[in-house]
Amino acid sequence: LAQNKMTVRKIVVQDHIIAAEDVSPENPEEQELILASVLCSDATCQDGTEIGDPTETALVRFAQNCGLSDEKMRGEHARISEIPFDSDRKLMSTLHFRNERYEMLIKGAPDVLLARCTSVEQNGEVLPLTDEIRSAIVDQNRDFSSQGLRVLAFAKKVLSENRPLTLEDETDLIFTGLIAMMDPP
Repeated sequence: LAQNKMTVRKIVVQDHIIAAEDVSPENPEEQELILASVLCSDATCQDGTEIGDPTETALVRFAQNCGLSDEKMRGEHARISEIPFDSDRKLMSTLHFRNERYEMLIKGAPDVLLARCTSVEQNGEVLPLTDEIRSAIVDQNRDFSSQGLRVLAFAKKVLSENRPLTLEDETDLIFTGLIAMMDPP
């Protein structure tokens, strides 16, 4: 039996595995992944009331536990467009104006999302997603899954203009990280 309350256990950024309790919102890469997880989510958690999918409420609660305000993040980076989650695609995409540019944030099943990634962000640089890096991400996902963790992958893409998102936009993505969670017993 489980509590039916998903909880973030680990994150992976820059090929580092970080336990949820050790995540630092001051670390730019960790903060970026948390921000993406909240902006690419429809859930809300206020005053003990959680509205939304248990996976998404876990992401919002995690941000709050790290001392970050989901309301503030969403206020500063309003959603311009979206492609809602779809169980066939196993992805969700949202568009935001961030860092003086239009950025699409994508979350989804690691295997599906990784297949659409051509680059990876490391130390603030966008680098080609080599077979070696791709293999390491696949192995990490497999390891988390073997521990009974549910894993979400995150990516982004810079768009040249403000326009409605299309399914064709969900290609040539920049891999940003993994978040692993569990429904505690």
